[in-house]
Amino acid sequence: MDDKSMWRTVIAAVAITTVGSLYFYNQYKNEHASSLGRPQNEQVAPQTEGRPLVFSGNVLPFTIIEAVRNYTNPSVPDAQISVMIEDGGRMEDWAATAAYLARLAAKNGAVTGKVRIFLNNPWGDRSPTEYKNLADAYFDLQPEGERVGSGFDVFPATEIAPWPLMVYDEYVNELAEAIPTGLSDDALERLNKKHEEAARKFVVNRYHLPSSWQYQSKSTYMLSQDSIDGKRIGITAIENKNDVNNAEACLQSDNGTDLVRGCIRSGDFSYILPDEKRRPPINFNARNLIVSDISPSDSCESFIKFIDMHKNLSPADTSHNNVFLGTLMFSAHIDADTIGNDYPRLLIGFLAQCHANPKLDITSAMRLAAEKAGMSIKD
Repeated sequence: MDDKSMWRTVIAAVAITTVGSLYFYNQYKNEHASSLGRPQNEQVAPQTEGRPLVFSGNVLPFTIIEAVRNYTNPSVPDAQISVMIEDGGRMEDWAATAAYLARLAAKNGAVTGKVRIFLNNPWGDRSPTEYKNLADAYFDLQPEGERVGSGFDVFPATEIAPWPLMVYDEYVNELAEAIPTGLSDDALERLNKKHEEAARKFVVNRYHLPSSWQYQSKSTYMLSQDSIDGKRIGITAIENKNDVNNAEACLQSDNGTDLVRGCIRSGDFSYILPDEKRRPPINFNARNLIVSDISPSDSCESFIKFIDMHKNLSPADTSHNNVFLGTLMFSAHIDADTIGNDYPRLLIGFLAQCHANPKLDITSAMRLAAEKAGMSIKD
């Protein structure tokens, strides 16, 4: 397993760790933050334990997508930072920006973390990220034997990808969201080829490319599979100290929930395609709501139609429907305790709202049902 795959495995494992009670270990902050080097605002190289720097770079101006601490494992606060830089800089700058933000997270109490540097783009850090991701940094301050890799690994790209590659990737991914569930392998392959051709033609038209242009994956624009020791990346200059101050404020903020605290960009990033072209048609013949391709933005009219067509459900399909409805309640920002304590009453109210307002989307109907019943809703 290469270094990057190993880190991906660890990040996935962290994401499914059992939820525990929240508490913060300041000793990690005091004892271990310096092991990544100092995230100082002055132009000073990090601590390198006597080893020479691999290179130095500037901390580039950036826009924060998210800068949070995750307390899923409360004894090991985990930082998740994503930022976008303007078009510019070089590999050394992208790596230095990632390394600096990792040190900043460690300075503010994170024990593990991931920093992602993206090129400024209309779609933010939403997948696919292969061509817009300029650097990733992973750090782990746990004792040797418990941590992954060197404890501070940076994976930079070497150059910025051309926009046609990024747009092609985004277009294909948006079309993929509309693929119905349950297709045969042959049907899926045919549809994927159709989507790829549609994306190719879109890119050719947008960028006035030769009609013969074909998409070819270019690994030279992707992140390196070989890590650089983050402790050996120096900081030459900080180009915008306000950006750094904003990131630190986020990493110190108590905004959020017991599990996730910090800053997350408000509002959704844009799409190339309109909403109706990014959604599969509802499969009214599906066995349950989960595989029906009904989305939270679909109408009560469609929901009621599906329910009316499926009155004799198996226990398994009933269970799947309950999972769908529970997820819908969360998406309507209904408090978890309310869902657990008042699920039947909330469901009855939701169905009443849907029958009374068939054109209303089901998320709004669920939220309205909770409000009418005086139940707790998160802002």
